[in-house]
Amino acid sequence: MSFSAKPHVQLLIGLLRDYNIQHLVVCPGSRNSPIIETAYELQAFHLHSVVDERSAGYVALGLSEVLNQPVAVCCTSGTALHNLGSSIAEAYFRRIPLLVISADRPSRELFQLDGQTIPQTNIFRRITLHSLDVEETYNDDDLGALARDLSMALLSLFQLPKGPVHINIHIQDPVHESGDWLYQTGRRVRRVGRSINPRFEEVNWESLPRKRVMLLLGQEGFDPNTSLAIRRLKSLGCVVLAEHTANLKPEDDVIKFFDTILYVTDKKEFPSLAPDLLITAGGHIISKRIKQLLRQYKPCGHWHVGIDSSTPIPDPYLSLTHIFDVDLPTFAISLEQYLRENSIPSLGSEEYLQKWEGLQLQVPMPPINNIKNGLSAIGLFLSRCKAGNHLLLGNSSIIRLAQLYPLPFFCHIYANRGTSGIDGLLSTAVGIALGTAEEVWAIVGDLSAFYDMNILRHDLPSNLRIIVLNNGGGGIFFQLPSLQDKSSLKQYIGASHSCSMQGWAEEAGLDYFQPQTAQQFLKALDRKHPTKASLIEIFTDIRKDTEAIQDYRAHVFDALKQTKS
Repeated sequence: MSFSAKPHVQLLIGLLRDYNIQHLVVCPGSRNSPIIETAYELQAFHLHSVVDERSAGYVALGLSEVLNQPVAVCCTSGTALHNLGSSIAEAYFRRIPLLVISADRPSRELFQLDGQTIPQTNIFRRITLHSLDVEETYNDDDLGALARDLSMALLSLFQLPKGPVHINIHIQDPVHESGDWLYQTGRRVRRVGRSINPRFEEVNWESLPRKRVMLLLGQEGFDPNTSLAIRRLKSLGCVVLAEHTANLKPEDDVIKFFDTILYVTDKKEFPSLAPDLLITAGGHIISKRIKQLLRQYKPCGHWHVGIDSSTPIPDPYLSLTHIFDVDLPTFAISLEQYLRENSIPSLGSEEYLQKWEGLQLQVPMPPINNIKNGLSAIGLFLSRCKAGNHLLLGNSSIIRLAQLYPLPFFCHIYANRGTSGIDGLLSTAVGIALGTAEEVWAIVGDLSAFYDMNILRHDLPSNLRIIVLNNGGGGIFFQLPSLQDKSSLKQYIGASHSCSMQGWAEEAGLDYFQPQTAQQFLKALDRKHPTKASLIEIFTDIRKDTEAIQDYRAHVFDALKQTKS
């Protein structure tokens, strides 16, 4: 075996192995070649080669999310590291343990007109949990201190809350000086978790109105214990609101169409829909309307539940009063026990729960009988999803339209809502597909697909199925009333085009379909190539897409109006 003779490289790779970091997404380069070669020769890792760093970061992110473990991405010096920036930001706001390893030139070469030499130290300090700069050293004392510092950096990947960690390692000369494996087992630091019981006695129950209690669940990975927590809290009088990204089961029976309800409801009724007590858990919420409701009619109490105490706690509704540093299942059990022991019959009123449930029952589902517009195409796809599928929803229009439909079975839902950008969506799906044998579906818009199509040149896993809804531009911009009369909308704001994914997909060896009817689309969904990833491209008209959404909203408005009359 041929390992790098550089002790600090061996120390880094040895600790990666000791911390059981199994997957490395590696980008080609000279400066980082000693790291890649040493990792390869040690035969302790799964290496995934991705050329474009913009894609590589998202591949690692998707792989980390589906495996629920830290995944490393390694790049060379210079702008390569900057190209990982968007995926690092996504990992930070999504609490995903992404390890970024960047090779760097010696510090003395900065600003001396040397190629691929730009400041790399701490450049992501605001969006990483830990940032470590590693100088090349051969001194035993320095290596001992480095082992401690590396161990603390890697430990950050396993602590809560999770997030990205950046290790920038200076390598003086990347030309390989081969040597024997000299690394000895390092000083791996472990953290012992603590059991924390919520102190509900600190709540001023007498002054807290709680006729209307709402639990709002944000984006979160699947946890089987969450279902029991929801049942407990609903039995205590909580109305539970959640989007698909909360990864709940259909039988959890929560309010999912709250954005549509708020869109068509008379604003005079908003005070009766707003909670006295708001309980939040999880991450991002997509609906702007629920955010507006909670900001305009602030709850008297806002409890945030989650192990987030070591970072700034988000307060998007400007009403936060209590932080419960426990997971939701523990919170629900402890709350139920406290109420029982203190003879408090319930947390909220049944009338408030019934009001929300009654409104949801009146919301009709959009049509799913054709693929003439993006809305019905998404609905038709979701109606055919199989239990256990992994589904990545694209940002902008896709994720919002998908929220208008129920999921017939439980699916693992992924969405890059940390930064909500269109970059890296296909790459994230590739990472997810690398980490599971189940079918992985990515449904994205045309601009998202074009933006990230570099990933298509790699060997894609055959369990990856991509759906591109191509309406010739950024469809969400055509839905905004303030832009409808702008002459710059089509060409400049909406980035209209007449491109297709067909040439790129076929050149990359994907199984390509372009269905013209709903029946052809269903056949394409059922067909699975044994050795190839597939791409289904559906063409719609951007104006008809907008009209379909407007027609549906009008239909919902009429349905609710008829019910009241």
